[in-house]
Amino acid sequence: MPDNQAQIRDLQHLSQRIEEAFEAGANSQGRALLEEALEKSRAVPAYREYFRGGAARYLANDREDQTRRIELALDLSPDDPFLMRSLGISLSLSGNDDEALLWFDRALERNPADYLAMRRKGVSLSRLGPHAEALMWFDNALEANPRAAASMRNLGVSLPHCGRNEEAPALFAKALAENPRDYSA
Repeated sequence: MPDNQAQIRDLQHLSQRIEEAFEAGANSQGRALLEEALEKSRAVPAYREYFRGGAARYLANDREDQTRRIELALDLSPDDPFLMRSLGISLSLSGNDDEALLWFDRALERNPADYLAMRRKGVSLSRLGPHAEALMWFDNALEANPRAAASMRNLGVSLPHCGRNEEAPALFAKALAENPRDYSA
């Protein structure tokens, strides 16, 4: 793996750690990790913009600026499935699920095993209403990563929309067994 690819993988991993810190309410840890990411991404302009978008989201609660910066990152690295998925997530969290689905599909074209894109596609589909299709994507995400607690939780939330209420509690319990800090489960 070329050095640049290794550096990009490290930055992607750091992104996950930042998200986990902020989701757990460890804001000072999240800020410190975000500062570290901004410093480490100096040599990778697309990821520098991506992390500037993270700063907009986590520090200024400015989802519009986050989306704009991820779009700039994609201008710099247009074939990066991680950035495509990230733009889809940002759009989805802003309520633009129709456009988000396009980015999840693009990410999955380049990385068909991306269980996070599969899960987020399921979330967007669930919000838009084709619940049976959303279930399929949550199942796909779990097939790609059987220990993904968020996918289990999302599947549990969506099952009642398809008349499968009785299956949901077991999925929530399984999600909590995988991630006891998954307060949504």
